[in-house]
Amino acid sequence: MKYGVGSVRTGGSVVLTTGTAGQRPLPGSSAVSALCGAMESPTRAPAVEGTPVRVNVVSPGVVRTELWRETPEADREELFRSSAESLPVGRVGEPADVAEAYLYLMRGGCSTGSVVVVDGGGTPVRAVRRRRGVRRRRTRPSPAGGSRAGRTPRARRR
Repeated sequence: MKYGVGSVRTGGSVVLTTGTAGQRPLPGSSAVSALCGAMESPTRAPAVEGTPVRVNVVSPGVVRTELWRETPEADREELFRSSAESLPVGRVGEPADVAEAYLYLMRGGCSTGSVVVVDGGGTPVRAVRRRRGVRRRRTRPSPAGGSRAGRTPRARRR
């Protein structure tokens, strides 16, 4: 980034690519998740520093591309089918969907330091599912007799 921005005209745009693994890591994907998460920071710093070039990032979810070519066809199609069923839009992304995000960020002069997620609504859906799957901690009645639900937990006594 440091050296590449100088070759872009003032008011121009740099659009980076990351992936939703930075926001929603999967088991066994620590390295990929770390790399995806690390791509977001370089988009925010130039915006704050007043760099004359806009810097943004596109974060695609599951997209039907050649990236999956090494996955056996039956497994690949099952991935696309199950992903589509879990998404609010009812389908996985296509290259044209992601291309629209890049075009928006390159053309729109009022976006910098932004992350545009193109995942069919998967980020909020997974967040809701995660919240629903979390078990609530059981609370003990307070010394005054009422429930402690909704109150801040007491500090541990040593």
